[in-house]
Amino acid sequence: DEIPMGNGRNTVSLLKWPLMSLRNLLLSFPILLCSILLWNEYLVYYVKIGLTCRWPKGTEVDALRVFMVSDTHLLGRYRGHWVDKMKREWQMHRSFHTARQLLQPEVAFFLGDLFDEGQWSNNFLLAEYADRFEELFFSKSTRTVVLPGNHDLGFHYAMHPETVRWFRRRYGRGLVDVVNIGRRPFVLITSMALHGDGCKLCSEAEARIGAVKRSRECRERSNGTTAAAACRAALAAVEWPEESLPAVLLQHFPLYRRDESECVDVSESDPERLKEYRDQWEAISAGATEKLIDAIKPIAVFNGHSHRPCTKRWTHSSSSSSSSWFRSFTEWTVNSFSWRNGASPSLLMVTMSREKGSEPLVAVCHLPNELVCIVLYVIVGLIYLGYVFIFVRRKLYERRYNAVKMR
Repeated sequence: DEIPMGNGRNTVSLLKWPLMSLRNLLLSFPILLCSILLWNEYLVYYVKIGLTCRWPKGTEVDALRVFMVSDTHLLGRYRGHWVDKMKREWQMHRSFHTARQLLQPEVAFFLGDLFDEGQWSNNFLLAEYADRFEELFFSKSTRTVVLPGNHDLGFHYAMHPETVRWFRRRYGRGLVDVVNIGRRPFVLITSMALHGDGCKLCSEAEARIGAVKRSRECRERSNGTTAAAACRAALAAVEWPEESLPAVLLQHFPLYRRDESECVDVSESDPERLKEYRDQWEAISAGATEKLIDAIKPIAVFNGHSHRPCTKRWTHSSSSSSSSWFRSFTEWTVNSFSWRNGASPSLLMVTMSREKGSEPLVAVCHLPNELVCIVLYVIVGLIYLGYVFIFVRRKLYERRYNAVKMR
């Protein structure tokens, strides 16, 4: 009954191994395929996010709950394969809506580079990409606020006024905007307009930042009243909430940094840690940074662009003892949300207290690791192919055994 295998020393009772029939073997393939697809493309998001993502400890019951998302880079018509495009869009769509369903944020901010090819597109293509973006990420239960990045409008030298106007018409977003949620002002900045070279768009942005500063100072001085004519004009130009909480600054580029050596969450062994950041390419300039801090006095800053997470603590001197609550703040650079920019994307979960001077609490929500999903596909595939190999070899041995037996 035994058929020798290998060198004959070790024998296996191959004919006694229980194997499924050919029919069941063929039927098991679609069942196995559907099972692994269901896990890797749907259930894994609920398991990963549901088990590992939690709002920061110490979050108040009535705190504002916010998602910070950056660099989705939706592929357009020209870059990337359609399979890659379909795969990435499904991953981001499923991740975002699973997180939204489980964690229920009030607001989701998208910090630029919504599209990958916006800077090369006409209004027709921009509208096509925007429709797709909204289909993937917008929801009635969560307010969505977007701001542009360099892949949406182009870097400073490539920004076209018509593209800027299109973005303003589509999303109501200018070069500098203030979005008030309750008593909390969020100041949204278009980073590519901060070169300070006197161009039309840069001049418009600088004027708007000055208007934001005047509006903020009027509210602080008047304690909620608008008696002075100059303050009435300033508040008419930029709405700043009465008895406002400290502002949060949002933009696409990080504030000035030479490298990531000051990022507390970047390992010293990381080879990218000391890679130089170029002014106005990887981060805004030192001068633009100082102007923004002086004008807005942020309690926190959130941005993206680098496709890498970074947490940096800033200290900002203030001559006013009454304003000590904004002397220091934390800058969070948000990791990319797209698997095209890294195997382990993430978003930030931010809670903001209603108490004045209380800094936001931040936690990272890591999404499923693509490499783990790929390895799982490979393991399941190898197991199935291995079983097929054993099945075919068993059949060959059966034929040989029967032929020998009939002699």
